[in-house]
Amino acid sequence: MGPERQRRTGGRSSGGRLALAVRGTSVLTGRRALGTIPCAGARLSYVRSVFVFPVADRHAVEAVLDSAGERQSSQWVIDGLLFARIDEPPNWSDGWTNERIAAVREALGSEPPLVVAVDVSGRATGWEEVRRLTTALLEIGPGVVVDDWSDHPWRVSELDEGQDHDGMRFFGRHRA
Repeated sequence: MGPERQRRTGGRSSGGRLALAVRGTSVLTGRRALGTIPCAGARLSYVRSVFVFPVADRHAVEAVLDSAGERQSSQWVIDGLLFARIDEPPNWSDGWTNERIAAVREALGSEPPLVVAVDVSGRATGWEEVRRLTTALLEIGPGVVVDDWSDHPWRVSELDEGQDHDGMRFFGRHRA
């Protein structure tokens, strides 16, 4: 995790209470995460991620991101909660298992041309913002999205229908 993410947290958790920013690897997912260790009653907050694989050209993806938020250097800030960047081609070396890579390739039928990596601030649930952005990106071309909680590549129809995979819905939402 770069200094840019450390600057965004500012060493404070939501509510303005002091917290110590830490970097680490999730025991559950094996993915790197930036979080906070609460100090004096501060709440724990982690950056969560989703990875959108639209089968579309970069210009169409940038147009969706431009309409959704503000471009700041190499990323877009959306609703102050989502931080999106385009990796073209996808960077498979950043914590991706062979099984996850194979699942994405199989769902798309080929190697994806790019990925929109979206970090979601831990200051809010971010569910509605993630759903809105993911849906907009997947409507410009067929594609899938992968979240931190499962290896399942989700299609937009599965998100709209609230389908689950192994008892989980997209973005870690538990089955009702």
